[in-house]
Amino acid sequence: MIEKEENKENEKTEISEKKRFGMLQKQLMIIAFCAAVFTVLIVLFNFVLIPMIANMNKDENFNKVSFILYNDQLAGYGGKKVELTVTFNIDDATVKGSFNNAAALYYKPKPTPEDPNPPEKQEKVNFDIVLSDANSYINTYTVKFNLTDNLTDYERVRIETVIPRGMSYSADYALKIAEEEINATVRRIEKNIELLEGESLGVTDRIMITDQVERKNMKSVQVHNPEDNYKLIHHLGNNTYYVEGAEFVPIHQEVVPSLITNAGYLLSMMRVAAKDIDDGNEILADLEAFGLHPENPASYFIVTKTDDIWYKIIIGDKIPTTGGYYVMYEDADGLRPAIYIVDTTIEDTILSTRYSILLPAIVEPIRMNESYLIDNFRFYKGRDLFVHIYEGPIPEDSEAFVNHVMGYPAPYMVSDNYSSLLNFITNIMGDRVVYALGINDEELPDEIITKYGFDEYTAKITFDFKDKNYYFVFSKPNEKGNYYVLTEFYSIVEVPPEKLKIEGIPQPFLEWDILKFIDRPIFSYNINDVASIEIKVPGKNDAFFTIAPDPNSDKERDRIVTGNGKDLIVDGGFRDFYYSILSIDLLDFIALDSETDVYAQKEPMLQMIITMNDGFIRDYKFYFVEENTRRCFYTINGSGDFYVLRDKVLKLMKDTDLILQNLPIDREAPE
Repeated sequence: MIEKEENKENEKTEISEKKRFGMLQKQLMIIAFCAAVFTVLIVLFNFVLIPMIANMNKDENFNKVSFILYNDQLAGYGGKKVELTVTFNIDDATVKGSFNNAAALYYKPKPTPEDPNPPEKQEKVNFDIVLSDANSYINTYTVKFNLTDNLTDYERVRIETVIPRGMSYSADYALKIAEEEINATVRRIEKNIELLEGESLGVTDRIMITDQVERKNMKSVQVHNPEDNYKLIHHLGNNTYYVEGAEFVPIHQEVVPSLITNAGYLLSMMRVAAKDIDDGNEILADLEAFGLHPENPASYFIVTKTDDIWYKIIIGDKIPTTGGYYVMYEDADGLRPAIYIVDTTIEDTILSTRYSILLPAIVEPIRMNESYLIDNFRFYKGRDLFVHIYEGPIPEDSEAFVNHVMGYPAPYMVSDNYSSLLNFITNIMGDRVVYALGINDEELPDEIITKYGFDEYTAKITFDFKDKNYYFVFSKPNEKGNYYVLTEFYSIVEVPPEKLKIEGIPQPFLEWDILKFIDRPIFSYNINDVASIEIKVPGKNDAFFTIAPDPNSDKERDRIVTGNGKDLIVDGGFRDFYYSILSIDLLDFIALDSETDVYAQKEPMLQMIITMNDGFIRDYKFYFVEENTRRCFYTINGSGDFYVLRDKVLKLMKDTDLILQNLPIDREAPE
């Protein structure tokens, strides 16, 4: 019995042990379940809830808004307090939370020749937007900051802030500077942009294809297109540019900055496609549809920086609306899988020839106040010398500033047109450069000489200036009537006839006759520049006059004059006689159909020999023309093609007789 009782007791104990073990198992299972649930909650919190909360601080729920103030609006506001208040409605009641660092301030520096498009300078404005709970639909916040003191250094100021994406688009903005209401230009960006490596956002959230390369950091730009292949090189020593293969030709200072901007400031109009973004992979699979051939592009440019880092922009077709071009970016890391659109400003530089950036100058400019230093001016029509003018010596007591002397065809008096021409030709600018020689080219190829009409050129001009000889040649007119000019820069420039006209003269100077270079008075020197005058008339005694400074006078104008050895009255006497000489003007060319051979006449009606103080002699001879009683023909130093009034010469004969007798001369007497 006792043994049975013990057995029962043992069975109870075993059952009790089993129950306790089962309960422990249940408890452990509950604990394990709770631990699993806790783990899941932690995962959800870290990877779901926290990102959801964090997303309230990202751009996904907000749109950027820019307020732009230009320089003329900012006058007098340096250092002043700015308050921007934004009031808006929330259509989507689920949008709430906060947004940290919700505003930024940007200053845009003024452009300079060295940096025509400087980047904005950012100044952080730390301000947090806290949105109300879902039951409130109207929200207001204010951004406050002070403007910089040096506003005159900047072109504009941009204030950037954010508004919830769920808001209605009739938000109100109030901008005050120093408590004064200011109207700003507002730009809203409603699309978030996922950027590729190397990209950044520009001032209007357009994608910068790569960081801007400033002029000082640009070593060269290699341009390749169907029309040309050239390299623009930055001469770092003096911060100038030149085209390789056209080193002597000056750069067009108004065009090159545009090329540098186009090549160095790559702000795209938009990005068409990018790898792994939206349908970018599908679009990138057919580059030919955009005219893009990265392995063998028809057009591209390569920018090399001063640190020898480079990038290449491959240019494709023009977009259907013709407002831009498709492009791709490549650098040492390879081709970036993205297509962009850039604007059409590249057409005038990147897609043009080297000649578009070369200055169509004909001669190195000479300042107007130095043109009088030009000497030995020679103008050839074809290969024949047409006119030669040089600078003669100026006597010590002369009042003249210059002494233009015509050496060919005869020592005629030089007209003011010559001075106008000098000022004009040293500043002629053509329409365009059509050809250029490089530093390694020896001479113009024969085919170029023929192509541009220099085999039978129209004119050639040479002159000296400060020990340098200038030389340029005008071609025969092309089919448009324009001329090509071979310049001193070893370039060929196209010039229309209109650009060869001097104000007041209807003909281009290439078409001038000799009269344009000759002054109407046959003699117009100051009496102080003359040493002697001799008058010879057939049948009369010669008259010989000497002119010298008066040693007894302090006045430079005072002169002692003798006539055939006799002292003459000067004021009211010889000066009136001298006026008779100055009043003889040439009229016109000798008629080519004249029946009288004026050159065959032996004896002149009057001969006048004027010797200048510098020893130069002008020998005038006047001849009757039988079939013309009004005019007579004259020569100077044996050359002549012009008429003068016959009565003027007859009056000079009469006045010679009068002055030798110290008799008065009537300047206004009939001729």
